[in-house]
Amino acid sequence: QGIGTYDTQSKRDSVIINEKNEIKFSILSYTYGVNLYSIPSETSYLVNRIDSEIIKSEIRNHRLGGADIVIVFFHFGLEYSKLPNEFQRQVVAKTIESGADIIIGGHPHTLQPIEYFSSSYNNIDSGFVAYSLGNFVSNQRWRYSDGGAILNFSVQKNHNSGKVTLAGVRYLPIWVFKGSTANGSEYIVLPAEVAS
Repeated sequence: QGIGTYDTQSKRDSVIINEKNEIKFSILSYTYGVNLYSIPSETSYLVNRIDSEIIKSEIRNHRLGGADIVIVFFHFGLEYSKLPNEFQRQVVAKTIESGADIIIGGHPHTLQPIEYFSSSYNNIDSGFVAYSLGNFVSNQRWRYSDGGAILNFSVQKNHNSGKVTLAGVRYLPIWVFKGSTANGSEYIVLPAEVAS
């Protein structure tokens, strides 16, 4: 099952709850658009568009389905900008009010800030938004677009209260090497740090 793209309306409308270590979670995904393509209205289920009312309804449905946390991915923002724009900020604010616990974005091809939030609308003690993780593998060679970050976070659940706690957020900056190696022409993702 895809996230954010579907081949039928019934798959588009389904509520998928994942579980890991007794924590139930849902992952939802939306985009501002599909670049140069158009999607006929009769197949609008193919791609989730950013629509605050739909997002609010889907977060509610996943909570009712048993999700302890809801993670939302957005394809949004101004390409090559190092800061989130007003549209990103508005979408994120509405999504937090709708109950999302963690929000992760992409599309600008550059790293953008991570911000933490606390809200009575969420099931997590402290949520966060990573506006853009930059590029992971890319042919873009100019400054700020030739790398990004690998994001890793962990959560814990209090099984008595049902509340979820953000236990840690870590990121590893990466740079994408493009060039000739003993294996020929390659792209190699290089970490900015090497763990010992």
